Amino acid sequence: MAAALFAEQLRERGLADVVRVSSAGTVASVGDRADEQACSVLCDRGYAVPADHRAALFGAEHAEADLVVALGREHVEVLKERGVDDDRLGYVDVRNPCFGTEFEEAFAAIEAAMPGLHEWLDGRLTAPGFGRLETAVGFRFWTGISGDVLRSPYHSYISWPKKWSYAECSDPAHMPPAPGCVCGWYADIDVEDLIARARGFPTASRLASGLGVVDPPWTYLVVGKVELHDVAPYRPPPTMTISPRAEYRARLGGIIELGILDTDGGPEVEAFAQELAERYDVEVRI
Repeated sequence: MAAALFAEQLRERGLADVVRVSSAGTVASVGDRADEQACSVLCDRGYAVPADHRAALFGAEHAEADLVVALGREHVEVLKERGVDDDRLGYVDVRNPCFGTEFEEAFAAIEAAMPGLHEWLDGRLTAPGFGRLETAVGFRFWTGISGDVLRSPYHSYISWPKKWSYAECSDPAHMPPAPGCVCGWYADIDVEDLIARARGFPTASRLASGLGVVDPPWTYLVVGKVELHDVAPYRPPPTMTISPRAEYRARLGGIIELGILDTDGGPEVEAFAQELAERYDVEVRI
């Protein structure tokens, strides 16, 4: 179940080709298919059933992984004996399920561990020298007003007139995202970071107005999933009140889907959502 959850979440983040996920047991009936009860729990919660899964015994190829996660504390010492260093070893405190509700309890424990696993991955992605990704999926937010295009919440002169756009840099010698420069098509790696920053923006906007920094009026906060190409992951300095743990900078970005944040709906909101859907050719949620 753990491998299926993580692999699916990586796919949603556009990282399926970057991170390899495998599973194995310290004791295993090699070649067996996934347990039917485990598949049922995954299916009930919207995850793809790993039809091609076959049980494998933990071996040298697994011991060389960047991170090995033991499902149950009892496996930790066994994995150490098989060559897994302490700094590459984690564990989820979960019992090996055998019957009924035990699979649901195991799923809940595994699902609760996923944010920590993604945080570890973000640290690897943003480590110095990691390099670039060909593609990735990220998240960002904009301000919106009826009759206008989406605009950057902090720099409203930067607009998104169409679904796809290239990043630009004031230095004509740069091809964003250029090393040592802030140029690039920005997006948060983590959707929870994005939502927190979007909800914090009205306060930041009011504070800026009090300091004489005036932006054009806006009515809606619009959040979205975006597809990025030629991507440089990085960890920004914590200079903002609500700073993301990790971000992407990319050469090219496109909007995949949009949502209007924190609204009660109504005809005006529905009309704006329709306007966005037609302008950017994407699904818009209210």
